[in-house]
Amino acid sequence: MMKRFLSLLLVAVMLLSAAGCNSRASSDKGSTPTPVGESSGQSDTDETPISKGQINFDEEPYTITVCYPVMGVASPDQELIQEKINEIAIKEINAYVQLEAIDLFSMSNTYALKASSQEKMDLIMLMPGGNYLTTFVNTNMIVPIDDLLDEWGPVIKETAGDWLPVGQFLGKQYTVPQNSTTRTMGYGFNVSVPLCEKYNIDIESIRSLEDLEAVFEIIHKNEPDITVLAPESTGGSIIGPVLGLYDTLGSRTSRMVIQEDGSLKVVLDMESPEYMEAAKRVRDWYQKGYISKDVITTQEAGSTLLEAGTCFATAIASVGASGGTIGAGVEGRHVVFESGLPLLRTADSQLFMWAVPTTCTRPEKSIQLLNLFNSSAELANLFFHGIEGMHYEINDKGAVVPFENAGWVNYWPLVGDAFKLLASKGDVKDGTVEEFRQKEAEFNKLTKISPAYGFTLDTTDIKTEIAACNAVGDEFGAAIGNGAVDPEVEIPRYVQKLYDAGVQRIIDEQQRQLEAWVALQN
Repeated sequence: MMKRFLSLLLVAVMLLSAAGCNSRASSDKGSTPTPVGESSGQSDTDETPISKGQINFDEEPYTITVCYPVMGVASPDQELIQEKINEIAIKEINAYVQLEAIDLFSMSNTYALKASSQEKMDLIMLMPGGNYLTTFVNTNMIVPIDDLLDEWGPVIKETAGDWLPVGQFLGKQYTVPQNSTTRTMGYGFNVSVPLCEKYNIDIESIRSLEDLEAVFEIIHKNEPDITVLAPESTGGSIIGPVLGLYDTLGSRTSRMVIQEDGSLKVVLDMESPEYMEAAKRVRDWYQKGYISKDVITTQEAGSTLLEAGTCFATAIASVGASGGTIGAGVEGRHVVFESGLPLLRTADSQLFMWAVPTTCTRPEKSIQLLNLFNSSAELANLFFHGIEGMHYEINDKGAVVPFENAGWVNYWPLVGDAFKLLASKGDVKDGTVEEFRQKEAEFNKLTKISPAYGFTLDTTDIKTEIAACNAVGDEFGAAIGNGAVDPEVEIPRYVQKLYDAGVQRIIDEQQRQLEAWVALQN
């Protein structure tokens, strides 16, 4: 599953970056975000609670066309998975399922073409959901499902729980977000365990950026031929874990802050003292030689260099419950500071969202199916892992081990309650499933929720400005974020170009919509 989720994250980064939808969360000094509550969907039973509605088993079974994302084309055994799903669906909701694989990279165009030709679609996956929610609502592509959930989705409401607000727009529920056992990732650094052991560095003693800098100096002095610090991925930035997490409310340029009176204010991130301070620190690391001089142009990811033993640490945005990585013989251990602890933003829960298109003639059947998926561990595992003995086996630790060249490959947990899914070997590693679940639970307790969780920015009237500001970000962001230029010279130029590109209009529109959203919550 680890490789699956790495693929997921890479795809998400590409798509979200293209749309300018990445979000971070932060607050002013002294403010405290709301703690994340425990998930309510941890049962492993297959029992479907009775819904308010009464399923009619006397009518002809309805066929539910389900469009789901794939990387390219459908797996060879899609029809076999479909048959197994239908064995259960016909008995439980008097319906058959027709699976239709949609290439992730042509998803938007595919759905638009199907809708314009009135082609049958009953349930569609939006990925990343945050890219599509407001557009699909504004263009009448999907329907509100509040009443349908009340009547046919009791299990959905239980398992999705506090995820549901991220599927709302203008006070109505339009999508069902897919839950996950880990709510979000944190920011931090992945450091080489072998090099720490070689120089007697106690990783647990690294409690601050100053502690980390002292370690960087030890490595740089004793290992002059290796890169001390690099971005985790090609084209990435080191400044993220230094800045910490904050909510950009659907743009790449804004920062939401909490005022002393509790109100929420949108400001330009690049004008904040936090941004300048972080940029100066990264610049100092660059000038001391900790960061490679070709950090902007290299095509080698920091994660690859760390695995090869030619890099000591990477700046990462994927700190999770595992606590580190194991590459080709080189173990990495995560180092996280207070500012980088996981902080839940709307976009973090919008990666996978199910919606009912306007072309659906029986929307209640679509919600009945989603409800069934969420109640059944068998269906959730079937859709994600495939068929035991054919696509995977269970090892002696109770973890899933997929077969090579299996006929069913699903990179993402798209349906059902995530807490009912079997753990994968890549997650469990050398421990037990129970130990891994305990790590997840402990990690989730560290997670805070942004005060704007559930707010989705409608970019309809500011698309031009967002595109222009993103282009400015592409020009300045990587160089400043990796220390390659003097921030005291380049940040003022960066800020001026953002204002010239219309960033004030973005901020004003975010503030207006945020205030309207807050009023609606109250």
